[in-house]
Amino acid sequence: MFSPRSRYELVPVGLILGFLLPIIFHILHRAYPTMGFAKVNTPIVLAYVGILSVGISPSMLSSFIIGFASQFWLRRWKPDLFVKYNHVLAAALDGGTQILVFLLIYTVLGGVGPEIKFHVYWGNNAEGNSNYCMRDPGTAGVVAGP
Repeated sequence: MFSPRSRYELVPVGLILGFLLPIIFHILHRAYPTMGFAKVNTPIVLAYVGILSVGISPSMLSSFIIGFASQFWLRRWKPDLFVKYNHVLAAALDGGTQILVFLLIYTVLGGVGPEIKFHVYWGNNAEGNSNYCMRDPGTAGVVAGP
């Protein structure tokens, strides 16, 4: 099941990376304590890297932008509120982004009915690939879904 050239061949590699990456950052933190390597949360980074490989990826950019802007502003200008409400704000913004992406996928992008076509402009690709990623040529004839 996890052997080379099987469907789940990268699962053992992910387990090894998930074990080694925190150790590498711990060693870097011990060697350079002022560089901020102790602040890198590798489980969260690896979880989001795993999410990038499936589904619709523009929601990830929205999450990063909203999260960075809100956390940066709150930490810099309102540190007392940051300490008190950091987790609540982060969960609310992340949950709101995920709910909006869910609603867009199922109502507008054709998840449970006909897709609603948008006008073509700089943010809406004419070929329909909304995240401007290069498509895998190996899946040219593959149809996803029922």
